Amino acid sequence: MTEHLSLAEKMGADSAFKVGGERELESSSFDLIYETSGAPSGLADAIGLAAPGGRIAALGLPGSDHSVSTTMIVRKELSIVGSMIYTDEFPGVLELLQSGRIDPTPLISDVVGLDEVDNVIKNFNAPDRFKVLVSL
Repeated sequence: MTEHLSLAEKMGADSAFKVGGERELESSSFDLIYETSGAPSGLADAIGLAAPGGRIAALGLPGSDHSVSTTMIVRKELSIVGSMIYTDEFPGVLELLQSGRIDPTPLISDVVGLDEVDNVIKNFNAPDRFKVLVSL
């Protein structure tokens, strides 16, 4: 997990941390939150940490439905948007990569041959794995 948090900061995040970790967090102090875990407490934690008028992007896919405080969403006037990956972002991402505005190098944890793909899939949840490129 530490590698992922460090990478988020290296790629431009102002701050990255695990809720419930060692860092003390102040409620209602974040203007923008990316909730990427999909964990049952993830969205609820994000709602508690969001500042009034804050925005939350729910990106993690939960394994099942779970309840959140709609009262806090309304009182804080939060905007929450869900986003499913890989829908229509490829043209924009390719343009960012081609222009050099994004350097993907830190995201690549390995380059493997086609004969190694089975092993990569078996170790899909390895904590040090980010993106694996397959060389053809």
